[in-house]
Amino acid sequence: MLSFNSYSDKSVLKSRFDKILNEMSIYDTKYPIGTEFAPSSTPENLKKAKSAGLPFQKGDVLTKVQPTSDAIQVEIGSGSIEVYVKHKGDVYHIIGSEGSISPLFVKIKAGGGINWNAGTLEVCQCMGLFVDAEQMFKDLASGKVPIDDIFKKIESTLANGEDYDQNGVEGILSVLRDPNKRSIGDMTDVVRLAAGMTAFKRLRLSPKFNHVIHGKIEDYYKAEKENPQIEKVGSKKPTPDCIICNKPANEVITAMKTKKVEYDENTGICSMEDGIEFVLASLKKEKGGGQLGKYFKAIKDRYGLEDFDQMYQHAMTEGWFRDALGKAKNIGVKVWDSIKATFNKVVGKIFRLGSGLKDTLITRMNKDPMGDFQALLDKSRIKVKISEEVLMERKAVNVVPYLKNLNPRNLQKLGKTIDKEIKSYKKTASKFDNVIFSGATGLSINGKETVDERIKLYSNWVTITALKEMFNPSLMSNSKSLAQEIIDLQREMFFGSTVLPVYKVYGAKDIGDSDVFEYLGSAQSFADKKMDALTKTDIPLVGIRAMNDKSQKYYTMYSAFCMGMTEEGELEYVRNRMGTNKGGGQWSYVFEGYQVIDSEEFNRVYSV
Repeated sequence: MLSFNSYSDKSVLKSRFDKILNEMSIYDTKYPIGTEFAPSSTPENLKKAKSAGLPFQKGDVLTKVQPTSDAIQVEIGSGSIEVYVKHKGDVYHIIGSEGSISPLFVKIKAGGGINWNAGTLEVCQCMGLFVDAEQMFKDLASGKVPIDDIFKKIESTLANGEDYDQNGVEGILSVLRDPNKRSIGDMTDVVRLAAGMTAFKRLRLSPKFNHVIHGKIEDYYKAEKENPQIEKVGSKKPTPDCIICNKPANEVITAMKTKKVEYDENTGICSMEDGIEFVLASLKKEKGGGQLGKYFKAIKDRYGLEDFDQMYQHAMTEGWFRDALGKAKNIGVKVWDSIKATFNKVVGKIFRLGSGLKDTLITRMNKDPMGDFQALLDKSRIKVKISEEVLMERKAVNVVPYLKNLNPRNLQKLGKTIDKEIKSYKKTASKFDNVIFSGATGLSINGKETVDERIKLYSNWVTITALKEMFNPSLMSNSKSLAQEIIDLQREMFFGSTVLPVYKVYGAKDIGDSDVFEYLGSAQSFADKKMDALTKTDIPLVGIRAMNDKSQKYYTMYSAFCMGMTEEGELEYVRNRMGTNKGGGQWSYVFEGYQVIDSEEFNRVYSV
């Protein structure tokens, strides 16, 4: 049997890793104890590590471990960042700066390991309701309990007859039951995810909550929708991932179809007759991440994004925007920078803010490229023959050939129109206190631009057109309206159609982590509290950035939307991408929210 301490020394484990990914900040708390990684294989970094006293070699497997008193101390550069790393039986206490430590380590991908998806992640968390995963986490990290014994406990818990998603169960057990596929990294993720739920139950629920609805969650959604005694709002179905209950899944689902549901706003516990009690939980891998996917789904459901062309991610840099409550000054409403990425996730609700967003935003982006193109030609006073048949076909017609065939003079006129519209909107946004619009310093079109450059330039037109209709002056002048849209989006994301209280439950980041849940309250109380906080002062709610390409042929556009406020009174934002960069002379528009950042990061990026 292999213990935690000896497992990483076995060559069979090393053979499982087939690909080195990018450098990692292993000292960061997002990498829990037990995380496996590798030394950078570049000669320069290996030499630097060895000169500091770290005898790493290419292909070694390292493990992040708990602090130990007998660790070998190693200093790399000046700084107070520290991390304990195990290598072939020795533990090294590495101290230095972020910049000196991060380049020395890289992520590794385990060949044949667990395929981490919604099903496998959520099953691990649900498992924490039925086993003391907090103790399992300690046992795994200490090495005092054999790996095989810990696996047997996991296996028996997942075979206890509870309503787990069976695809997720098989995705976990098919790997862990095979010693040639099982890794400490996967084992650590399984138990730390479960440990978060164990801690949540210990802190907020009583032992009687010993059942779960997970595999049949769609049946629960359907039952709640059918129940005439429950109010429905928002999207087509609730968004929580599981129901934690004191009765078997089938009994709760049957009652949900017809029985009156009451809830305690203070505890979040819902109840029905016959002694049924339950809690709705949204499951997340870790605090600070994992929620963005629901933004995109909510937007797709709301605005019909299923019809979008193949999504293409346009590489962007910073999001933009920041601020702490009460410290905002002169923040103009700049909506389209953030629109890029936030569109998929956060923008959905905000975008709804504009009249008929489904017909304006989505139509402007992908559904009617020829209509947009014709409007641009008209505004630029360019005459290009486009038949009525083509205009009628709308989305089915490719706009790229028309862009490609524009002569230099007409392309210059088109560029001037786009630049003028963007600068005009920036000027309009600067009059308001809720949006920031930065950049847009000017374009320089010579008429010799490549097809890809022309497509990116045209995407600027599509973006600014949608933004203007979405965030018009009357909307930007009303901070309460903007705040309401932001809140509606969050409610849609966290609650969906349910009005019942919801908890967010996270996996544990480390042993003893008790910061593993967030209580959102009921949908109405959630919205009321958010609105009260967001309208107490003039604060930046939307940010837009139009950054010049080095050649000044087009703008790269970003945006950020306020997601809400922390208990400390600081705003949180979602960074967004918005535009096209499919390459190869193809047109496809994409918007996507890709990162949640706090007000401090906003301040750093935007110097507000």
